[in-house]
Amino acid sequence: MRDSTPAALIVQWRELAEILRAEGCPEVAAARERCASELETSLHKHDNEPLSMNQAASESGYSAEYLRRVLRDTPALNAGRAGKPLILRRDLPRKPAAALVGTGPKPYDVGADAQSLVSRQGAH
Repeated sequence: MRDSTPAALIVQWRELAEILRAEGCPEVAAARERCASELETSLHKHDNEPLSMNQAASESGYSAEYLRRVLRDTPALNAGRAGKPLILRRDLPRKPAAALVGTGPKPYDVGADAQSLVSRQGAH
């Protein structure tokens, strides 16, 4: 099973773009590259967003007080200032979530997508 996280999709989309380019579909390959770049930019913005302690508590599952202690113990993680602590989303500690086997969307299949696109390109 392939990894279907956004970061893995970026890699898969770029791999697919290489396949498409090699198969003579440069326009489709360029579109796939643009998708990968847009997702990469969006992820970067999301991961680097500074969060208040309440926002961070909501996303991490830890209390705001616990997160304040983390910032006191590791001042380099404080993206804010004295009296207004902030933590970047990428630096949040995460409580482990119970994984449910067999739930969620099917993983993205680069090979199947490439074959579908190439077969459609040949049909025109």
